[in-house]
Amino acid sequence: MLGCPNNFATASRVRDQLHELERETKKRLEQQINALEQEKQVRAKEDEDVREKRKTSAVGGLHISAVGVVCLFMGMLMSTGSIEWAKLSQCFIDGVAAVQHVQDVGAQRCP
Repeated sequence: MLGCPNNFATASRVRDQLHELERETKKRLEQQINALEQEKQVRAKEDEDVREKRKTSAVGGLHISAVGVVCLFMGMLMSTGSIEWAKLSQCFIDGVAAVQHVQDVGAQRCP
């Protein structure tokens, strides 16, 4: 049975079909690899775009360190200058009260 020409022809056809399937599989595999590589590149570009948009919207294009310095400076001013701000506002209030008093007195003198 093994030496029968019919078996060799069948084996030859099976081998040829196997080689054809291997070629098709390799071709499809290469297509899938190329498609995945393209998708990877597109996603990487879109990720970078999203990072840039998020960075721009978060700090308006300023570097985060510059924003941090400004916030730190303002925080120091607000926390250490509270007594000075209170005195300044009291002087302003006293000045407005003095002006009002002068206007009231002036209104009483003039008939």
